[in-house]
Amino acid sequence: APFCVGQCSKCGGACRTATKAEGLDDYGKICATGKKVCCCDLHDPTPSPVPQPSARDDQDSLTIMSLNTFLLDVNVIFQVVRKPNLEIRAQALATWLGSLKGEEVPDVIVLQEIFSLVAEDMMRRVCSESWTKNGGPVVECRAGSPFASATRVNNPPGGFSPRKGGGVVILAKRGHAIDSATDHIFEVPATDADILANKGFWVVRLMKGLQPYWVVGTHTQANLGQKQADIRSAQFRQMRAEVSKQVPQGETRVVFAGDMNVMKDEYQGMLEALGS
Repeated sequence: APFCVGQCSKCGGACRTATKAEGLDDYGKICATGKKVCCCDLHDPTPSPVPQPSARDDQDSLTIMSLNTFLLDVNVIFQVVRKPNLEIRAQALATWLGSLKGEEVPDVIVLQEIFSLVAEDMMRRVCSESWTKNGGPVVECRAGSPFASATRVNNPPGGFSPRKGGGVVILAKRGHAIDSATDHIFEVPATDADILANKGFWVVRLMKGLQPYWVVGTHTQANLGQKQADIRSAQFRQMRAEVSKQVPQGETRVVFAGDMNVMKDEYQGMLEALGS
């Protein structure tokens, strides 16, 4: 400092240059140009080996929990709706999930209504400080989390849109790997308050040991009425069609999970539409 002159030839090990633009605050921060310094013995140019999955005694069973968090807050210039006790409930949920012992953690958790900044903060507490609703489909959780990874919110809106995303997030227990995740918007137009959200579903492939599972996480059309029931039925058929398209023959373990919003008289039709 202040010019941060360094030469890799002076290093005893591997070397590269790093800049503060990479987000590494210790590198280039106090340099006159803010550019590069010599980083020795810290960088191994050899890629880390990808851990290979191995068989597990319990890989033929999958535990899954679906939870509607009810963490909804809608603001369009002024506050439109805010569910009660958001902060208290979000903090309690994050604390509870973080307190679970290894054997108590479900293999998969499907959350719905991640519909507020409070809910997003809860996800950062549960998974990683780098978690945001927008971005690549999957975020790796921090080492101390009971979860290995989590999806983003499905179908997040861009920019400053007042619309909500789909609100669904899928968490995988530590030790399991999400190796693919695609989100989809429901094709049939929604009704009632659901028109304000990009509702749809995640299709996630999860490896538990050497056994693949496909998890479809969703939150379908809400409310009573024949129109609402018909929309839900179409949504179930769309999910089944997407599973038929994505899931290879021979991978038969598929789980549909989420807030289905079905009434008692719709239950059998839902099973038929999903091919269950």
